Amino acid sequence: MHTQSQKELIEKIAEQTDTPLRDVEDAFQEAWNDLKQEARFHDFLPLLAAKRVSERFRKLH
Repeated sequence: MHTQSQKELIEKIAEQTDTPLRDVEDAFQEAWNDLKQEARFHDFLPLLAAKRVSERFRKLH
């Protein structure tokens, strides 16, 4: 389950990259899981996951 701020990040990425919300949600969750495994600190995970997802979809459009 995503927090409100994570939902807002996901919605913003979907809007900015003209990508379906579900695709962005799935990519965000995947990025989150990857980053979480390596992270010592989890405070910045939402921003790092959002950056990764945003870059991924910008390359596609």
